[in-house]
Amino acid sequence: MALFDFVAMLTAALVTTGPVAPPEAPVDPATAAVQKWISHQARRTPYPRLVRKLYNAKADAPLFHRGLEPTAQAHALVDMVADLEKHGVDRGPYRMGFAPDNARVNTRGLRKRQARARKRLRPWKLGTARNARAAAATDAKLASALIRYVMTFKYERVAHPLKPTSLRYLRGRKGGEIVQTAVDALPDIQRGLKGLWPQTPNYYVLMDALARYRELAAIKGMPKMSWRQWKRATKKGPASGKVVEQLQQRLAFEGYYQGAITGELDLATASAVAVFRTTHGLKDEGGVDWTVIHAMNGRLRTRVHQLRTGLQRMRESVPLRAGIKTYARINIPAFKLSLIEDGRITRQHRVIVGNTKLDFNRHDWKQGYLNRTPLLETKVQKVILNPEWRPPPRILDEEFDGEENVVVPPGKKNPLGYVKFRLDRTNAVFMHDTNKRRLFNKRKRAFSHGCIRVDKALDLAQYILKNYAGVDAETYEERFSTGRQDPIELTTELRVFVEYSTVDVDAEGRVIFYKDVYKYDRDYLAGKEIQNIVRYGANRMRPKTVPAISHADYVSLKSGGEKAPTEWPITGPEEPPTPEETPAPVETAPAP
Repeated sequence: MALFDFVAMLTAALVTTGPVAPPEAPVDPATAAVQKWISHQARRTPYPRLVRKLYNAKADAPLFHRGLEPTAQAHALVDMVADLEKHGVDRGPYRMGFAPDNARVNTRGLRKRQARARKRLRPWKLGTARNARAAAATDAKLASALIRYVMTFKYERVAHPLKPTSLRYLRGRKGGEIVQTAVDALPDIQRGLKGLWPQTPNYYVLMDALARYRELAAIKGMPKMSWRQWKRATKKGPASGKVVEQLQQRLAFEGYYQGAITGELDLATASAVAVFRTTHGLKDEGGVDWTVIHAMNGRLRTRVHQLRTGLQRMRESVPLRAGIKTYARINIPAFKLSLIEDGRITRQHRVIVGNTKLDFNRHDWKQGYLNRTPLLETKVQKVILNPEWRPPPRILDEEFDGEENVVVPPGKKNPLGYVKFRLDRTNAVFMHDTNKRRLFNKRKRAFSHGCIRVDKALDLAQYILKNYAGVDAETYEERFSTGRQDPIELTTELRVFVEYSTVDVDAEGRVIFYKDVYKYDRDYLAGKEIQNIVRYGANRMRPKTVPAISHADYVSLKSGGEKAPTEWPITGPEEPPTPEETPAPVETAPAP
């Protein structure tokens, strides 16, 4: 019994005592003085709630000061903000004394006068603070800059044409994630913030291209080309002399031609022209034509804007932010589908996207750019072999005179071709084959009603079914040869992202420039709010065949449940005149 009591007393003593906690490090009196002002200075930052949460996560201690001296992490953060110009990011909102870039920036949410009134200030020079209050103010500004950096590279979405994020949304619903990301980056600012950059070599290629084109745009006297002179010089034979010298100088200015200026159209010059055509979204063949000279005479400042916007859209890319390694990416301006597996491009297909014509839908009472392919974040649900086509009501009105219950059977006349890729929750937008394959030879391939037509779609379907549904080649041929509609569900997820970027990087590491087919870049740089669809009969984006209808008439007409009218006001057939109103015939003399 005595032994039992001794063991019980010893156990109780160990439980009560427990491990001895190490003594807390003494707080420096100067640091404690700075800490007293932290809460007050945090309220004066652009993001007071987030900055307060950031300090609360670190026990309200200064993040970037030890006493009145800034730490190495403070200097690292200032250097990272100073280098934002290399990313095409405006440094003005960071409020660290840096001037905004010379290039035009997006001013959405700001008045133009306010954007123009930004003054150029000298960058910060961190040093010993005058007193504790000044050190706390500097510390709070650095914390606010850290929050802003995290928002810019991981959560903010301002270049998305149709779904931009607001600061209110970020401060509210994403505030906790932003603060946690900032906390994770604090131990090593440089490494932590670089981890937020898009983890792809293409991002660094675009950064280098932005720096190079900024230097070129600042040079005055860019060589110009004349289409009339070139056409006159090549009228009777191959060009030579002065016009070829101009061509070589222009190609050398942008770095496409490395040889001597000889005035002879040799193989090196022709190869440089071919590369120029490829990198500017032109046809691979054609030599020097009007499209090449037009691209050469374009402003290089436009290329700077494209690269800035392309870098921003790459930072906002969902698969790059989330670290997704396997997915299908469709870039609308490139008219191209790329299948990325384990971070590598394994397949590429030309695509046809929605056209840019103004259209209307009498059933949904909408008008505008209804046929533009939407930017999507979805996945492939099924691959349907030999699909039937059931035209939507809008297509029935346009091509079938309003006939109902139309079903186009599988076959060579089916507009869906021989295969359809059904996507998840995309509002009747999907990928499919086509019976008009000659359109894939066009340079600008915006012809559809919104769906995505895929070149060599059967090859893509066989590849996807083999790798994502376990269907071997023999089974595929057997099921396809029946000629009947046959849906096959995928067993492995394949995500699909439809994006919009007018710059890209090819397999050889060259920057490719594309046309702004939907004018999304133009509107973004101008700070315009993009809207593709409006109500039926509005003055904005109204096709010529749609009557102008006031909002009050629109509400009353739509409440009736009928289709939208094709004319307004509706006049109806004219009534024949009464006998009293009919004028008497005038007698005339017979002709001689």
